[in-house]
Amino acid sequence: MNRGRPFEPGNKFGRGRPPGSRNRKAQALQKVLDEYTPALLRKSLAMALQGDVPLLKMFMDRRLPKSSGAPVRIGRLPSATIEQISQSQQNVVDQVAAWNLSPEQAVQIASLLETNRRTIETQELSRRRIERLEGASKNDFESKAIVLAENLGMAPEPILALSAEDRQRVTPLMGTDGTITWEGFCYLRELGIFP
Repeated sequence: MNRGRPFEPGNKFGRGRPPGSRNRKAQALQKVLDEYTPALLRKSLAMALQGDVPLLKMFMDRRLPKSSGAPVRIGRLPSATIEQISQSQQNVVDQVAAWNLSPEQAVQIASLLETNRRTIETQELSRRRIERLEGASKNDFESKAIVLAENLGMAPEPILALSAEDRQRVTPLMGTDGTITWEGFCYLRELGIFP
């Protein structure tokens, strides 16, 4: 007999209680509570109103949910540029130092500012890349090399250091969007540009 599995597979009598079902004691207690809940609530409320502090606290906790943070007024926080976001973050730090903001509120505001900064940064990088791609002509080796190196996550200097003869051979094999043909890749690898 296996430990934890005393019944053979297919034994319908050894299945036990279905998952999630309640035992008899819990069912009986629930039945009593359902029957007497209104009376218990009235009695508890009467005791709370007479000064029973724990019961009063329980009723107030149920009636008034915990504060999730009241809105704060700290003035306008400009966030159109990365420089403005940096100034706004400094303003938030100054507000915490002056006890106008709690550290928790400052973290939430700083998180919003950081998300906005990342969005602006991503837009700016995309704009620059598009300008670079649009400005690259079919035979512009430098622009193609910079975009290719950026796509490969490496510095462009090793590619830019190629001789004029190597540049002439590789330029037609490179795309303006930072791509390179397999032949071009193998040639650059032979030259030691890629490991």
